[in-house]
Amino acid sequence: MLETFGAEHGKLIAGLMEAFPTAAVQEEAGTVDEAKVAEVCKKMTELLANDDSEASDYLETEKDALRHILGKEHFGPFERAVQQYDFAQALELMKSQVK
Repeated sequence: MLETFGAEHGKLIAGLMEAFPTAAVQEEAGTVDEAKVAEVCKKMTELLANDDSEASDYLETEKDALRHILGKEHFGPFERAVQQYDFAQALELMKSQVK
């Protein structure tokens, strides 16, 4: 019985994966004005430099602006670093993208 269940479960998962491919990172975050970019950049840099756990909440609140600032290639590693509370790594990623 478990073997049958396992086989059917595998078919279901395969079908779901085919129907719903891994979600792509949002291609475009929409327009973000330069004043907003500067504000978000300054606050996130301060939170990361101070090892403030609020950086995780701020990331969720300002995800679109941060994606715009970092670009889609660097946003994923930045997001992971913040979520893992590796604020030093996140700060380095931020500094490397903000000129």
